[in-house]
Amino acid sequence: MASAADRLTSVIDYLSQFPEGVTTSELATHLRTTNQAARRILESMAATSMVGRDAQARRYYLTLSFYHWGFSAAKRYSPPPLVQQEMAALAAKIRQSVYLLLRDRNWIVGMERVAWEGNDCFTAPFLRRYHWSESIIGLAVVAALPTQERDELLANETVSKEAIDELRAELDVIAQRGFAERNEKSSSYLAAAPVFYDEQGPAAIVLTAPSQPSADDRAFWTSSLVDCTARCSTTRRVANVLDLLD
Repeated sequence: MASAADRLTSVIDYLSQFPEGVTTSELATHLRTTNQAARRILESMAATSMVGRDAQARRYYLTLSFYHWGFSAAKRYSPPPLVQQEMAALAAKIRQSVYLLLRDRNWIVGMERVAWEGNDCFTAPFLRRYHWSESIIGLAVVAALPTQERDELLANETVSKEAIDELRAELDVIAQRGFAERNEKSSSYLAAAPVFYDEQGPAAIVLTAPSQPSADDRAFWTSSLVDCTARCSTTRRVANVLDLLD
């Protein structure tokens, strides 16, 4: 049986997927419980301002309190200005979108997107989450982890030994190259490289394009990406030295 904390986490995660809100019966179906039990959970959350209630539509939705809590908690993960500048410079250089994603245990969580449109760059939140083993981005991040930590993640995968061996071999290749790329057979392009800009372990800077590039563009983009992450990681080391001098 799920604990109260697990049940609450499941409710919050479900509500976050539906900005327009959910009905009691929809939540009950998701939780595999009764409408009465689902209503009790939602009403208790409403009493603490965690959720709002649309009486006319009979829907419950997460309140702005969650935005405030999430934004406040995410501040510790926000990239420093120099990393943001490097991302903007990379987007301008390759004329494509650039993203920053962080690792949260078994998940890779989106933080920021720098898009290039026309002659302008703009930054916006990037609200996506992937399991590390199911995305090129996750593989790029995990490939940069210490061997012991990488092995622990592999040990928790519920797949066959052959699949684990394939994952380990792919991680080794990515670690040697310094970046990961989406399969050339895909219609769109994606490359990801790990970056170390704080003490929380590797993140990933990612570039994407709506179609596969030429061989020359591919080489230019990946070298530009690796150079960008190297400068971001250097920024971290310089910042650490300056902290020691203070």
